[in-house]
Amino acid sequence: VCFAGETDFASGLWVGVALEKPLGKNDGFVNGKRYFQCEPQHGLFVRPNGCLPLDPLEEFREDGPGEYRLATQAKVTEAAVAGSPQLAELRKGMYVKVLEVHSSEDQQMVRGRIEEPAGWITLFSMQD
Repeated sequence: VCFAGETDFASGLWVGVALEKPLGKNDGFVNGKRYFQCEPQHGLFVRPNGCLPLDPLEEFREDGPGEYRLATQAKVTEAAVAGSPQLAELRKGMYVKVLEVHSSEDQQMVRGRIEEPAGWITLFSMQD
């Protein structure tokens, strides 16, 4: 997180995030104003409710796979593609073992294949 607060480009509170990969929409500069600095296409603004806190007990893993505690409710689907049939719903606070991570630039989301129940969940979405 590189910025949190009000902006000139839209009303309300916004969170400016610098991504590790070029999946963003800017470099922290929007409509003639610099809010933060990052690499081109690595910056993104989301509403505060679009942010999930990291579990302080878990270390960040760049490659994605590992065991994680869900920060929000998650829907398990049979395929990595958003909109595929739902298999189950997981409660906030449950632990899941992520086996594989799939980034989708066109759908602006990151999906993870989990072990139990077998299926896919959304790990991060850049859509409001």
